[in-house]
Amino acid sequence: MAEPLRFAISGCGRISVRHAHEISTEGALVGACDPDPVRLSEFCRQFGCPGYGNHKMLLESQKPDVLVLCCPNGLHAPQALDALDMGSHILCEKPFALSSGDCLRVIQKARELDKMVRVVQSYRYHPAVKAVREALERGRLGKVYSFQMNCLWNRDSRYYSSSWKGTRSLDGGILFTQFSHFLDLVYWFFGMPRVVSARKTNAAHLGIIEFEDQGDALLEFGGGICGSLHYSINAYRTNLEGSLTLLGERGTIKLGGAFCGDLEYQQLEGAPLEAAPLDPAQASHHDLVYRDFIQAWRSGNRDLSQARDSMNTVELIEKIYQAGSELV
Repeated sequence: MAEPLRFAISGCGRISVRHAHEISTEGALVGACDPDPVRLSEFCRQFGCPGYGNHKMLLESQKPDVLVLCCPNGLHAPQALDALDMGSHILCEKPFALSSGDCLRVIQKARELDKMVRVVQSYRYHPAVKAVREALERGRLGKVYSFQMNCLWNRDSRYYSSSWKGTRSLDGGILFTQFSHFLDLVYWFFGMPRVVSARKTNAAHLGIIEFEDQGDALLEFGGGICGSLHYSINAYRTNLEGSLTLLGERGTIKLGGAFCGDLEYQQLEGAPLEAAPLDPAQASHHDLVYRDFIQAWRSGNRDLSQARDSMNTVELIEKIYQAGSELV
């Protein structure tokens, strides 16, 4: 029997716990790092692994097969490059990085060193999303005319208190931290658009975050498809929805729920789409992420197309931000 993959985790925040649980069933957790000694100590005590103050100490001491990046967004690219140089593969939480240029540098380094780079693209695993993707590939909707995406979540001041979240350098903006999975679906379904216009404003988080808390974008794709995006973290008290409505000549479909994971509405020619409802507790699909990662590793698959898709999602976010004018 092959030796289990040796994983190490950089960043011991909430999302790291999900990774640690999956690693406990799929591999071996050999270490973790975090600059916060209290958080690091609690994590290492819970999962029985040694802790380090930074990723370089972790890499030099443990030489893990895989470094899992759960650190702040702005640290993904530099830590990935260091880990690749030290001989580790990369599994990265979203977003891949805060610029497409940084993503490209990581991909080029991985190609040179024959290493894997995978980015968590959770929403592609939703059964309803996969059903809609297949329907588009089969032409079930005929010509797609337009779509509307709504990303309406809640992130109040407590979420940003004493945290890297909310900073331009480490967070980057709510399209990166909250809504990159949604933009990944736009790219996966329709490809890269031209951003016709965009606007953004900070309506309720002045002095709390360094960027917008809501915005809009108008997107134009090949074949005459137009799409609009409205996103906000100002939903009252709790997340309201993450939805994608598609209008086509032979059907209308709405993916809804908080995570765009439910077939909320459909009116189609022929048989309706079938998909199991999404369990919100399983919406991150980290079990499937690890299954696919380990299968690729065992087969020697070093294909970087998944990482390139994640880079393109970052590029789409960049385009929206670059086109966005500030509203007063």
